[in-house]
Amino acid sequence: MIFITTIMFFIYPILTFPIIILGALRDRKYRNIYMIFLAFDIALISLNLDPKKYGLDLNVYFSIMDNIKNISWNTFFEIYVNQKEILTNLLFYVFASIGNYNLWTFFVTFFCYSSLFYIVSDYAGIKKINNKQFILVVGICILFYNNISAITGLRNSLAINIFTLALYFEYFRKKKNIVYKILYLIPCTIHMSMIIGIIIRLIIPFYKGKNKKYILIALIVYAISPTMIINFASKLGNTAMFSDIYEKTNTYIGESRNNILNNMYVLIKTITFANLFIIFEKNYKYNNDKIKDVTELICFFTFLSFNYVVIRDRWFDVCIILLTLTFINSIEKMGKINIINKTILIMSMLFMIIQQYSTLKKIDYADIIKNTYNQTLIQSFRERNN
Repeated sequence: MIFITTIMFFIYPILTFPIIILGALRDRKYRNIYMIFLAFDIALISLNLDPKKYGLDLNVYFSIMDNIKNISWNTFFEIYVNQKEILTNLLFYVFASIGNYNLWTFFVTFFCYSSLFYIVSDYAGIKKINNKQFILVVGICILFYNNISAITGLRNSLAINIFTLALYFEYFRKKKNIVYKILYLIPCTIHMSMIIGIIIRLIIPFYKGKNKKYILIALIVYAISPTMIINFASKLGNTAMFSDIYEKTNTYIGESRNNILNNMYVLIKTITFANLFIIFEKNYKYNNDKIKDVTELICFFTFLSFNYVVIRDRWFDVCIILLTLTFINSIEKMGKINIINKTILIMSMLFMIIQQYSTLKKIDYADIIKNTYNQTLIQSFRERNN
């Protein structure tokens, strides 16, 4: 089946979608390959996004590519080599030189979903879970994942996924090679906010025993500090330094608190997160391995980032993937979850179906699929040129 699927995929990749899904469920031996095909299909659809039509952050990326597409490599190197996010700039330069800016969207989307699917399907294969269980864990991942960020090519999604991949290799696959440690550094060359990831990775070895309570106290201080800073800065009026702190802190606190629909979404997402975490704690109650510590620490950090909306939303994806992996690790205990947790999980999944559909509808995702489903692989890449 893999042979026929591969041939069909390289002719009509998106039309092969149903066969890819069937193959992923029936053929465990080549499941990782089928999931890569699936990620490629999603990326091909994203290749046709028009950022000018929807006012996406891609407009900023495309504008940068416009500015650098005609400069020489030597000039680019002189200007951008000292900048902190060098890998992002390098990728921008490559895609700008090719003349197809949408390749950035394709690349980010493909990497995000291929790494996500690889992590879940690889660990599912190691733990030998059945098809129903595999559908459940993939469903949880997809429904609670920030799909819109990955599909629209946001660089923080790329950075977050690389960091999650590093965690998977080190703590779930027990890889100790220095090459896997380097993965923790790469996200910072894509988005500087991922310095948080480096800090968390440095804290992980100390998150054990009595140290846990001290680290949690530090996280609580971190959680309430924005409010303290803003209140203090606002009393100092026009003092330049504190005005700057005020503005930067406000960026992370967010400006969407007065949006009722957004608050409803955040509330349900928070309830969902708490429910998944409670299930995790019940399953790992008597387990003291490093997987529990890593998952617990990152979940606490994310939950206590409620005052930093942008940070919370970005790290929620890491939590979802880690919690999904812990479900796979203790899948035999999932049947023992009480009726309240099960009901909340089912209801939240139904809500996320509606929410994800509503979000994708805003970028006319269904229309893009209709316009691209019958394209050949070659046509898909020829259609979009800047």
